[in-house]
Formats: sequence, C-alpha cells, structure tokens
Amino acid sequence: MGHTLSSPVTEKHSIHGKFRDRPFGVSEMQGWRPTMEDAYIAEPEFASNVLPNASLFAVFDGHGGDEVSKFCAKHIPEELPKLQAFKEKNYAQALKQVVLHMDEMLQDPEHEAEIAAYREVMIQKQVEKINNGEENTDPMFKTILELMENQEKEQTEQDDGVETAHTGEGDDDDNESGEDDEHDENDTNEVSGSHEENEEALQDGSTSNFKVVSVQKADKKTLTEDPEMIATEVEMIPVIKLSEDGTREISLEAHMPDNEQEHPEMMFSTSAGATAVISLIVDDEAYIANTGDSRAIIVRKGIAYPLSEDHKPNLERERARIYKAGGFINVQGRICDDLNLSRSIGDLRFKVDDDLSPEEQIVTADPDIKSFTLRSDDQFMVIACDGIWDVMKNQEVADFVLRQIKNGESRVSRIVELMLDKCLSPNLFQTNGLGGDNMTCIIVFLQSVEELKKARMATSLKKTLRRVFR
Repeated sequence: MGHTLSSPVTEKHSIHGKFRDRPFGVSEMQGWRPTMEDAYIAEPEFASNVLPNASLFAVFDGHGGDEVSKFCAKHIPEELPKLQAFKEKNYAQALKQVVLHMDEMLQDPEHEAEIAAYREVMIQKQVEKINNGEENTDPMFKTILELMENQEKEQTEQDDGVETAHTGEGDDDDNESGEDDEHDENDTNEVSGSHEENEEALQDGSTSNFKVVSVQKADKKTLTEDPEMIATEVEMIPVIKLSEDGTREISLEAHMPDNEQEHPEMMFSTSAGATAVISLIVDDEAYIANTGDSRAIIVRKGIAYPLSEDHKPNLERERARIYKAGGFINVQGRICDDLNLSRSIGDLRFKVDDDLSPEEQIVTADPDIKSFTLRSDDQFMVIACDGIWDVMKNQEVADFVLRQIKNGESRVSRIVELMLDKCLSPNLFQTNGLGGDNMTCIIVFLQSVEELKKARMATSLKKTLRRVFR
C-alpha cells in the first residue's frame, strides 16, 4: 500500500474544454498519497501551426517522484512536431520516437536543472505544510525532517565545541574559514526560492535560476557486470542547509543504500519513472501510444473497447525480454524486487546495458502503438491512470459515464470528478489499498451530448424490452 496520509486530499483540479465542438473534461485528485505524481496533456488544438485538425491528450502516472511525469507533459508536445516522422505524417512512428526520446532527454545534462527543480518544488511543498502546522502531512517525510534537524543540531553543537577549544593563530583561522566558505559555495547544489516561484519558472520554460542537485552519473557497465546492482534503488534524500540569515533551505541529494556504497558511481539525475498513455487524433485517424499500466478505452454503442494493454512483468513477451536482458521477476511479480510494471519512461537504473537497444532493456519505454479510424458510432474516449482502472473495469467506466449523461449531467469535467469520488477508498484497510492512489482521468466526447443522451435512452429501452419479453 505504501505510506499514506491520515485522510485523503479530495480537492480536484479540473478543466472543461471543446474538442471539435464537442466537450472534453479532465480532473485530477491526489487522494491518499502524500504527493501528487500524475501529470497530463490536454491540447484539443495541437500543433495548429502545422496541422489544422489535430488534438493531443495524455496521462502520465509518476512513481518515485513527479519529475518524470511532469517532464513528459511539458516536453512531448514540444518535441513531437519537430520529428521528421511527424512532418512526413508517419504519426505512429513519431509517437514511438518521442516516447523513447524522453529517456534520452532525462539523461541529458542540459535538463538536470529542470529535473532538480521539479523535485525541489515537491519537497518545498511538504516543508511548507509541516512548517504551517498542517496535520495531514506525509508522516515519513515529517519523521525524516525531524531526524535531520536533530542531527544538524548535534553537529552544530559539536562544531561549536571544536571552535571554542581551537587556539590557532587568527590569520590562519581567517584563511581556513575563507577556504571552507569557498568550498561550501562551490559544493552547495541546491534549488532555492519558494515552490510558487519555482513552479512559475518551470511553466515559463526557464531553469536559469535553479542550481542542480549534485548527483554523479552512472557507469552503465557497473550494472551489467554486477547483476545484483540492477535491483538497487537510488534514493533521493532531503538535506537541510542553514543559510546565512538562519533560514532553512532543503534540497535533494542522490544516495545509495548503505550496503551498496562500494558502487558510488551508480547515480542518476532521477530515480523516478512514469507510465504514459497518449492519444493523438489527426482528422479522423486516432493513434494511441501506451507505455506502462495506464489505459485508454473507446466506447462504441455503449460497449467499452480497450485501446491499450497493461504492461505487466508476467506477460509472456515482457517476461522474455526481462530475462534476456539479465533481469528477474520475483514471486510478487516485481522486476528485480522493485517495479511492478515492465515498461515506463525514466527508471533509468533498468536501462544501462549499452549492448542492448532501448527496446531490449530490462524496462523499456518502447510504447505499443494502436491506430484506427474514428467511426460515427464512437461515443467517447477515456484516458486514465491505474488509480481508476484498479477500482473500475473498462465496462464499468463506460456505464458510469453513460449513467451520468442519462441523469442530466452534461459537463464532462463534472462527470470525471464524480468518477474520482467513486473510485476513492473511504477506508484503505477495508479496501485492501484499492482506491488509495493518485487519480487522473480525461474523457473526450466524440458525439454531442444530445446524441449521447438519445443513444443511452435507446439502449435503456432495448434492455427493458428484453426483460419484459424473455
């Protein structure tokens, strides 16, 4: 189940818009999780300077942090139109390329500051909640913060004792102090400023005000030569520093578990990852790219049809790739005692064998692509993270949406909000953890509300007649 809050965060962030004169809606909710790690794309007029009739919708379900999901939500719309395959209207190939390209960008030093900034915003939000005395905060983070402060206090007391006992010459003291200050200034790689300021900078696409959290790049060969290292989790540990004015600043530093310190070279700019399910619609052609266990469905005449397959380690094709690349799957279905999904963007520690292509790695970002022509009887599309699909089956989601339409709800974002509420667990112990995840969902109507109401009434009438005359 993982660590959770004492009560769920039920505030929702929603948008309602138009897709070719038909409505769509998006809503996201943090739920029981200590942080919100999902992100999404909702661009009904995508690349309008290149294509007159294209739309892009996507959901990214992050794990281990929100930096990869947010990174993808920002950069995929920017990078996709630049690809030659996209310009040549080979949209399926372009989607495959842009998803794989995200892994390349995550390893590019040019983006380290941005990745650090996403992490820092998340940490700063947690610190501010604790400082403001909010009760519903991450208990694990609060404990870590208290331990760090106690350790810092003890270290300060020890340093004060050393300074009191020191009897060296004054000039030497000044010189040594100056050298230490210069060293600290060079070695302090932290992101400063409030999380609001950092978020604004990220939205503007500027990271010039951020300093990079210090992490050492991995020697990729280390993992392939020592298979046990594949399962090692790189931890991003919050570190508190005191500024000259006495205020606290917090940053994240990459650390290996204590028993793995003999491999200090295995460090990455991020240990996080994200699933991705993307829908690109150009004219009447739809292209679905899926990496991981988020999911998309299309509803046609009231019936839900899957547009993606969840990438789980025990699927035959996934299992074969994992073992061929040197990984393993434990009895709980986790790769190398870690991930419970077999494809993702990020999770770079599983993508370290230079002798293998990106598609052949233990965990790959390589998406499945499905393309089809939209039909007149297509009613709506649903794109969501597993926070929805773990609780509701495909057809249950379809029936829920149609039932809300029948009940008179025409605002799609409101329908999504009601769905999130339905999926949210009232008690995680009673539901065995189901309904405790972050939740993000996009619903795109492919028919008008009036058409959907008529179709729902016709379906209800048929069901009634069947019951009467059977």
